[in-house]
Amino acid sequence: MKNNIDVIIKQEYDTATFIRRALAYLVDLLFVATIAYFAVVIFKVFAELDTFFELFEASQEQIENVELYNQMRGLFWKLVFNLSLIWLGAKLLYFTLMPAIIGNGRTIGKLFAGFGVVFKENLEEISPSRLMLREFVGRTLVESVLFIPYLVSIIIAFFKTDSKSVHDLIAKTVVIRFGMHEADLR
Repeated sequence: MKNNIDVIIKQEYDTATFIRRALAYLVDLLFVATIAYFAVVIFKVFAELDTFFELFEASQEQIENVELYNQMRGLFWKLVFNLSLIWLGAKLLYFTLMPAIIGNGRTIGKLFAGFGVVFKENLEEISPSRLMLREFVGRTLVESVLFIPYLVSIIIAFFKTDSKSVHDLIAKTVVIRFGMHEADLR
């Protein structure tokens, strides 16, 4: 009976450069902004603020009214909170659904740049659970909600030779070139 010998195969791949990832991310942010815009329109996020300003008269009495000032301040912070939730929701929706629809961990920006996200251990397409770990925990919770890790993630990606950021490290993924487009953006 022959013993099973573990064979280690060195897998070589070309990782996406920081510049390519940044350009793809900018393209993706255009789509995220479009989704967020439609959400703002559908949910009428500015409706309360519009109503407030329609009833507001620019008289000296109203300008000095502390109650109106507090009402305006409350509406402003509610608007900021709602816009932040819409932005995070649009990012989460886009960065989880697009790779699932297109496949190989690709968003539209990554598709144009010619690369995608794969599991680092076997270079296969990432599972839906790993995609959620990468995007929800890594990108949304750690990088977006907590701003400092987002800056650290950019710095890490810039200096690492494989351009891995915090959400890649959390999910054990790597962004590799698929060779679709040979235009060199380095």
